[in-house]
Amino acid sequence: MLKGPQFALQFVPPNPRLYKLAALKHAYLAACLDLRAIPRTPCADLIRSDLLAARDAQSRREIPASDYALAMPLMRTHEQPRGPSVALGYVQRPDGLAEWWISLAGTIAVPWPLSDSPPAFSRGQASTPK
Repeated sequence: MLKGPQFALQFVPPNPRLYKLAALKHAYLAACLDLRAIPRTPCADLIRSDLLAARDAQSRREIPASDYALAMPLMRTHEQPRGPSVALGYVQRPDGLAEWWISLAGTIAVPWPLSDSPPAFSRGQASTPK
């Protein structure tokens, strides 16, 4: 496809401000599904305010940065989507601590977003969907 020994490639890398906010949105919605309710905690209120600010922005360029989303770690598998669209799992960290993570279609994992409200599953409140 390319002729000649040289070529140039230009691209714009993805904007972490946008993709991390999108990941936070999916993590928040997954948390709502697990809790089977809209959480009413300070952490949930902060997330909702960031998501509403993004929704109400006039353009992508005007979407305000979310410190909460930018600080959120992400893991990527580099594989095609597989498995359930959303799964909750327990991850053991190298320091010995363990934490809940949400897998999004087996391709991206995000930590449980609500530090002030643990997953219902961890409290034994999960039930099978009807």
